[in-house]
Amino acid sequence: GGPSDVQTDCASTHCPRPFAKRRFVQCPECAVNLQGCCAPECRNENRCREGRDALFSQAEHLRVLLRRARKEEKGRADGPVRLAEADAQVVAVEAKLDAEEAQLKVLHATAVVAVAENVRAEDAALKGESGAAATMEERYAKMDSRNHLGEEAGLHAMYAEQLSSPEPPHLAEVRERTSAALPGRAHMLSSAVQGEMLAMLVALSSANRVLEIGCFTGYATLAMAAALPEGGEVLTLERDPEVAQIARDNFAAAPLTMTGKIWLVEGEAMEELARLGEEGASFDLVFLDANKKQYSNYLAALLDRGLLKVGGLLVVDNVLWKGMVPQLYTSLPEERVERNRQRQRAGVMSLVEADKYAEAMHSFNVAARDDPRTQVVLLPVRDGLSLIRRVK
Repeated sequence: GGPSDVQTDCASTHCPRPFAKRRFVQCPECAVNLQGCCAPECRNENRCREGRDALFSQAEHLRVLLRRARKEEKGRADGPVRLAEADAQVVAVEAKLDAEEAQLKVLHATAVVAVAENVRAEDAALKGESGAAATMEERYAKMDSRNHLGEEAGLHAMYAEQLSSPEPPHLAEVRERTSAALPGRAHMLSSAVQGEMLAMLVALSSANRVLEIGCFTGYATLAMAAALPEGGEVLTLERDPEVAQIARDNFAAAPLTMTGKIWLVEGEAMEELARLGEEGASFDLVFLDANKKQYSNYLAALLDRGLLKVGGLLVVDNVLWKGMVPQLYTSLPEERVERNRQRQRAGVMSLVEADKYAEAMHSFNVAARDDPRTQVVLLPVRDGLSLIRRVK
């Protein structure tokens, strides 16, 4: 961290620095500590890659010995024993190699994000801007999706957030106010990437009327409203009076361009959907993020009552439910029970509830896919996002 005018290249042959930013300034002390790499994360990846390469060479050598043992098995008295030993050695080193490969993927994803932050900080320093880049741990701690689909998926989400359009200031304020008012439920907010995606879907579909089932504190509502044309509107439903009031406050603090675009209705969603159906209402785009166990009923109401018009788009959040849905239907029963026990011990949710939510989400996913009126794409974005287009 000392002053220096020495320019150098990163020692890692897989450094994710852009080619134009390949050379950087580094003091002699950092050059020693980082072993010539540009960041601790890059150094860690480089070390892991060197270890992986050494294991690969060892595995190749052991495979040669194994082939030799197979040829000599019948010609030597100790042939079977030598063959068994050689086979066990190959299996052991290949298991280590697989583990090293998995670790390398995580370290590379970490290095990509960290180096991108460093390059951004370097550019800011050249422009005379203040503010150091946050540490990797600080950036990672902000990602509320980091435990849903595994550490690597969380790192991918971090990278996606940093390389997507920045979160608008008024939405960042909604996130801060929600965290202050509801610290135990702030993770329920849409991510910045998801908010940008919803706004883009509204714009791409040329939606004029949007229905939101499950408003929470209004983050997604405001994201979609910003993409609506003049005269467009979002009708949002929320049954919790406490969060509905926070949403109203957030709407009141939003830019003036949102005025008159958002209508919030408190009450049970199924009752409101029935009322809307009786009134003959229809919507170009519907965003569903409410009671997970009611998802299949919401889908039926939207389609049967004509609330989602033909050609309209239904966007559904949490269709992977913290990664439990694919785990429920790809794991052995004993593996699932043990995983749920771990969740229970961690205070996440009970054994029964974990499977009930996963089963309800799977039932919804199947119903959406098999309905002849829909076309479905399920995306592994954040906690799972389904895009459902009504085709007839």
